[in-house]
Amino acid sequence: MPTHCSSSPIPPDSSILRPAGKSVKPLAPRFGAQMVNCRAGVAPRLARRLHQLAANHKPTMPQAQQDVLGHPAHRTVAKYSLDMTTIFIDADACPVTRDAIAAARSRSLPVVLVANRSQNLSHFAGRTGVEILQVGSGRDSADFAMVPRLSPGDIVVTGDIGLAAMALGRGCRALSPRGRQYLPTTIDAELAVRHAEQRHRRAGGRTTGPAPFLDEDRQRFRESLARLLTEDSRAD
Repeated sequence: MPTHCSSSPIPPDSSILRPAGKSVKPLAPRFGAQMVNCRAGVAPRLARRLHQLAANHKPTMPQAQQDVLGHPAHRTVAKYSLDMTTIFIDADACPVTRDAIAAARSRSLPVVLVANRSQNLSHFAGRTGVEILQVGSGRDSADFAMVPRLSPGDIVVTGDIGLAAMALGRGCRALSPRGRQYLPTTIDAELAVRHAEQRHRRAGGRTTGPAPFLDEDRQRFRESLARLLTEDSRAD
């Protein structure tokens, strides 16, 4: 008695691959290989059809990877991978966007710029490995757009302590534009200080603003980012 690959007999007709009124969609090579490699019970006509579909199939980059790396995808598929560290930049008035992109490019790492639509990021458009994600102007809109896309090991550049805390909670590293790394051991205290300052301002009090951004801050950021990326390369 002939043996089939499954408990149900396979009709000896390639029409099983083509629902009524629909054209044949290419099968993934691995699927075709599994079917063709069945030792017995597969009709020759069906086997020939599967071989043909597998031979004609052209693999494409997964949509998720296209979303991260931007289009056209064919320019980055050979260099970038979803397994790589991605640098996410809170790009609303970020003074180190160019520095972060330069560091990522030197290591062929993808970058995602997240900002509200009031920010003009057109001069970064079209750069290989750089995606621009612009969101509405609502409070925390950039945070809500960025956080679901974070993966453990990614790097988030932000001056927002709240966003940094969420990034740490997802297993990422977080770095301020001044080069200070946010740490799990101190982030709760920093959140408490921010909350106290917000309450003080709502009560009519005043707090000091941030110090001017200096060249020393930029250099410190470059060194801190380079250190994190070097740690990644050593781990690999």
